[in-house]
Amino acid sequence: MGKEKEAEKGKKKKHLGWKITGIILLVLFFIVAGWILFCYIDRINPISAVPEDFSLYVRTDSFWDSAEPLLDLKAADVLLSSAGAGNLREQLVAFRSSSLRENVFVKMLASRRIDFAMYGGNNFVAVVDSGTLSWILRLFPLFYEAVSVEDLSFTKSDGKIFFTYSTEDSVFYGAVIKNLIIISSSMDLIIPAASCSFMDVYSNEEYSLLLEPMSRAFRITADSSVLVDSLLKENEILGSLTRYISFNGLSTISFGITDKHISIEGSIPGTVDSGKNPSLAEIFSRESQVPLLLTRLPDSVQYYSLLSLGTLDTLKDGVIPLLPNSQNVSSLLEKADSLSRMTFSLSVDDILGWMGEEYAVLGLEGHQDPVFAISIADEEKRQQVFNKLTSTILVNENSSLLLNGVRIPQIKFPGFLTSLLSAFGVNLPSPYYVVSNGFVFFSQAPENLSQISNSLRSSQKLVKSSTWKSVSEKQKSYFSASLYYNLERSMPFFMRSNKGFSEVLKLYGIGRADIRFRDGFVDFQLEADGLDAGDSRSVPGYPYNPGGTLSSSVYVSSPRDSRLMFVQNGTNVVSLNPVSLESALVSMDDTGWIIPSEKKGLYWAMSKRGTIWHLNESLEILDGSPFVTGVFINSPPVEYMGGLLFSDINDFVYYYSLDKGLVELDIPLEGSLRGGISVLGDYGAVYSKSFLGQIFVLKNLSVVNAASPIEVFGIASGAPAIMKDGAGICIGFVNQDGEFCVYSQDGTPLNSFPLKLSGQFFVNAKAGKKYFYLISSEGDLHRVSLNGDVLTVKIPGLKAKTGEITVYDYNSDGKEDVFISGDGNLIYGFDENLELLVNFPVSGWGIPGFVDVNGDKKAECLCSSIDNRIHAWKIQ
Repeated sequence: MGKEKEAEKGKKKKHLGWKITGIILLVLFFIVAGWILFCYIDRINPISAVPEDFSLYVRTDSFWDSAEPLLDLKAADVLLSSAGAGNLREQLVAFRSSSLRENVFVKMLASRRIDFAMYGGNNFVAVVDSGTLSWILRLFPLFYEAVSVEDLSFTKSDGKIFFTYSTEDSVFYGAVIKNLIIISSSMDLIIPAASCSFMDVYSNEEYSLLLEPMSRAFRITADSSVLVDSLLKENEILGSLTRYISFNGLSTISFGITDKHISIEGSIPGTVDSGKNPSLAEIFSRESQVPLLLTRLPDSVQYYSLLSLGTLDTLKDGVIPLLPNSQNVSSLLEKADSLSRMTFSLSVDDILGWMGEEYAVLGLEGHQDPVFAISIADEEKRQQVFNKLTSTILVNENSSLLLNGVRIPQIKFPGFLTSLLSAFGVNLPSPYYVVSNGFVFFSQAPENLSQISNSLRSSQKLVKSSTWKSVSEKQKSYFSASLYYNLERSMPFFMRSNKGFSEVLKLYGIGRADIRFRDGFVDFQLEADGLDAGDSRSVPGYPYNPGGTLSSSVYVSSPRDSRLMFVQNGTNVVSLNPVSLESALVSMDDTGWIIPSEKKGLYWAMSKRGTIWHLNESLEILDGSPFVTGVFINSPPVEYMGGLLFSDINDFVYYYSLDKGLVELDIPLEGSLRGGISVLGDYGAVYSKSFLGQIFVLKNLSVVNAASPIEVFGIASGAPAIMKDGAGICIGFVNQDGEFCVYSQDGTPLNSFPLKLSGQFFVNAKAGKKYFYLISSEGDLHRVSLNGDVLTVKIPGLKAKTGEITVYDYNSDGKEDVFISGDGNLIYGFDENLELLVNFPVSGWGIPGFVDVNGDKKAECLCSSIDNRIHAWKIQ
């Protein structure tokens, strides 16, 4: 009984222990949950920490979701390809391939709302809202003293944690307040920002604007005068708007961007001084409408500029003062008016008085000449004017042309009318015209008008086409001015510069830009689709012109920290960072060559005077070089067994290394050695050029067949090709007549050799791991196996009396690829089965290099070209 009671008591104690533990955990849960809920409710709106009078304000609701996709954009490469952005571009490329992008913790921390405001010159305030992590941030005052980071210091004041971070060039100030982390470049800004007292300083309109839900990834709010000045200052006509329009208050620009689409929408408040320009005030106050012409355009329209801003009188009086040559245009208009009254007894206003409120310039598919369209406000008056004009001898009309069932009259304008039109960029000396559906269409090409006339009667309209819809779905149906463009046919005015943002917009080949007027606001919107993949293979920032004359070979150093190595102007060895485009240079004492070492990142350079430099990829001079050998050489050296193998002008062969110095090899040569040395590991092959030529085989600096060299018949160019064959080697060699033979190490031809290949050969064979590759002067590419099988493809248009064959596995798939450069400026790429590689050929010549220059983890093809530029081609 006693034992049972003790057991019972033990069970009760155990149950009680579990209950107490459960209660404690439950209490802790409610405490933590309550803390999280309290912190979530007791938050500060980030706007309250943004001081007023900012010049620029940017907001994103999730920095990671908005910014991370931008890293892979072509637009990012374009923006950072400008001079001076090399370091930023290098950091971008590094972060693209960084494992941090896949780190869940980093994603979570960076998925925060950020408000960023600029003030005056370069001062800023950035506010990070910790959001759902605010319950962690609110604990920061408990442990901030334990944080130890170099150049970071903390102070506590009024329950707020302030910090200062110093660098060599700058000091940043910050504060941690509830759910907010506030950072500023100015002490004068961090103190008021930390007060979080700015919710009441903004007007209701400004407050609504700042808190309006985000429709795109980023939204910029800016002082209207600052924004207008930055947008319009490069356009003389638009820039002159600021003389008549006061842009006050805050403006907004929202944008989202992918490689497939860019979307920009903005709104700017403005007031026109009607005393200075009443017609412009009338245009500005006119509510935008749905233009009638837009619904009638055929689907063959590839671009248009369409205005619906008011009558011609209003446009004339409102727009002419904006023109940079307004006085000349006004004078020309007065002169035209005087001549018109004398000739036709009509003023210019009378002649043009039939015109309505819609004007357009159109481009049709397959036709170069544009079409001009004008809406008709008074058809009876138009007929009277046309009849009046054509009744005189100065204006001729020819109505005899009948095209595709459409009668198309032609009218020849008098000189003063064509001069007046030319002042506005319209060239119509003797246009054809048709009248249809309330519009007059003019063009110098009658086939345009035939197509327009027939299309207007069909149901195939532009507004139904998929191309137009893709850039119009987010646009409103009404506007005052609209540009629909295809970069293959037209270039909008806002892209006519080589500055960063214009270059970005050029990546989006088809787009629509609209301007609308409403209630004292100018709204603008751009929607554009990206160019199809493959339309632009060149990496942004390339081609790069380093200046001078470039060698035909571009070598790539170690893949981890790649540099491009080449010779400039014959004497300068250049190391180029392919990402930042920063370079270093070492000058030789004569024309010479750069030779990559077997040790990655190390190079030799050698001049024709026999001076040798030992360099790393940064062009730091190593080992006490340069070394003066006193040997004058006549052809490119090759790297061999840690040193250089080369021949002099008298056809003696030398070897130079750091440990052995200069050594002359004992080779019983009877012919010329120009360009006739090749190596593989500790083997070498030397071709002595004559009609009865000889090949000497080297191993460890000794000639192994001095007594019985390999005899080859006929004249040949270049060096023998060496391939591994079991424990030894085999040697492939072709003469100019196309006789190709593969020899064993002892000089015996392999079975099935020699072979007769078609064509003449001025470039010798190159060996891969399994095949020899040869290119004839007529462009026949041959692949030959060790059993004598031959695979041949014809490269159309290629001539190769000079050239290079490069064998390299560029995509690391374990299969070798072959790259061919001939007499022209094209490099062809083939796989080992001689199938043309995707995205080849590319512009360039000589030996290409392969390295990832844009951080997409795929190697690009880098090469020099005949015009002395460095190209980087996306080939994967």
